[in-house]
Amino acid sequence: MQNAKTRQILSLILASALLMIGVGCSKQPPKEGEKATESTNVTGDAQKIYQEGVDAYQSGKFTVAADKFRVLAEQGDASAQFNLGSLYRQGQGVPQDDKLAVAWWTKAAEQGHTDAQDNLGLRYAKGEGVEQDMVQAYKWFSIAGMNKNVSAAANAKVMAGKMTPDKIEQGQSLAKEWLVQHKK
Repeated sequence: MQNAKTRQILSLILASALLMIGVGCSKQPPKEGEKATESTNVTGDAQKIYQEGVDAYQSGKFTVAADKFRVLAEQGDASAQFNLGSLYRQGQGVPQDDKLAVAWWTKAAEQGHTDAQDNLGLRYAKGEGVEQDMVQAYKWFSIAGMNKNVSAAANAKVMAGKMTPDKIEQGQSLAKEWLVQHKK
């Protein structure tokens, strides 16, 4: 009986993940009233600039938000890089550009930003801003999933269902290699 319930739960998780991938759902920049991704590695003036970016975004002043996040993103702030990538993905305050979204998300993902890792997985799965690559998609979903990103973990399971065992092994190997290189 418990196996049947477990299978039902897994089926629901996989179905929701398939729906996300199928309809092109990805992490979006925060909508008005929602909080932007918290910045984890800024202090003093940088915190002020970051908050100004969040406030500008929530007020619909996307160009100002992009300018604020860009200042910090160029200094290496992962949350600002993630938010700037999200603005490029949506074309808010900057021209819509999937390649620049991927570039900024890659910088954030390399620093361990799990939402950026999940978004990279989605871009590789769909071939948006990068060449479609299921192994890379699986790698990024797996990394974020191992870091407690529930959406990415579900996406990794969906990807595994679309891949050969050899490709899954390649993705797992790349994820493990990345995790060893980025130990905290």
